[in-house]
Amino acid sequence: MWHEIHSFLNLQSLLLTLFFLCLLVQLYFQVRYFIPFALQLKETDLSNEEIPLSVIIAAKNEAKGIVNTLESIIQQDYENFELILIDDHSADETVPLAKALNFPQLKIFSMPANQQGKKAAIQFGISQAKYEYLVFTDADCLAKSPKWLKHIASHLKNNQLVLGHSPFIKESGFLNQLARFENTQTALFYFSFAKQHKPYMGVGRNMAYHKGILSDELQLWNEEIKSGDDDLIVNRLGKKYKTAICTHVDSHTISRAETSWRSYFNQKRRQLQAGSYYAFSDKFRLYVVNLSKLYGWWLFIVLLSLQIQVSLILSIFVAMQMIQILVGIKSSKHLENRDLAWKWPLLEVVHLHWIGLVAFSSLIWKVDKWK
Repeated sequence: MWHEIHSFLNLQSLLLTLFFLCLLVQLYFQVRYFIPFALQLKETDLSNEEIPLSVIIAAKNEAKGIVNTLESIIQQDYENFELILIDDHSADETVPLAKALNFPQLKIFSMPANQQGKKAAIQFGISQAKYEYLVFTDADCLAKSPKWLKHIASHLKNNQLVLGHSPFIKESGFLNQLARFENTQTALFYFSFAKQHKPYMGVGRNMAYHKGILSDELQLWNEEIKSGDDDLIVNRLGKKYKTAICTHVDSHTISRAETSWRSYFNQKRRQLQAGSYYAFSDKFRLYVVNLSKLYGWWLFIVLLSLQIQVSLILSIFVAMQMIQILVGIKSSKHLENRDLAWKWPLLEVVHLHWIGLVAFSSLIWKVDKWK
């Protein structure tokens, strides 16, 4: 009898200790990184000086949306730029539709017969760029505002690397909510860490850097991974060169999220592969914050099930969730998706288990190709 009571008390102490440790880790990251981003972010004033830009887009079978993408860039309130479209052996009308725009600053190149893939296309585009300042987006993205290039250029003048945001369009369905949540949380992470001088990734849908930062770097383009070299450029060079974040809503590019669970699953597999090549400190930081969230949820459920300090556990856990909700609401000024802030706890617990499943699958079978 006494032995059983003693064992239960020891188990209770262990569970409570682990639970509070998880919450302390989360609180540390909120105070150290996420709250400062949400509350203290200031935008750079737009410069009237136009530095010359090379906007680079890789495309493969993008006839459905390539005209809208190119027009959103052609219509920019910016004159001093060239628009480079690299066609990766498209089998549809991508190139004829692009040529029909008859935009003098648009330069269209086809990949050599012995090269293929988005990675090679981006490298080829960089080699064809006339200017030092490079801006990147995807063939299925739209510049949200005619001021997109002005915002990017205002940051690029005094920084070697600029990280932008690319939210997904709001559509119906839980998959869209989950994809938008994951995209918003990812942006919150990489912007918050970059703001504290720890940049670790960016998104190729909205990024810019000086061509010169690539010149003396070896093996920057990892041949083993199918996508995510934009991540690795930031991860390897972001701490070496001056990196800025560009978050004004007029600096965003927008695109549609994946519309099927299968395509979303495969997309996440490709993206997670790049993360395995991050610097150890970056991987450690991400593992710690995400595992503290996952274990925090599990311990919360276990403690409630065993009826251990129910009032205390419930009040503290709810308080932590409210902090995350408030950070989400405040961050929406920069990241949009305000409608997701109140659903943050639900979407987070689903996402944590979903991404765990994706990571596990990557250990079993190989990641697929880009298109």
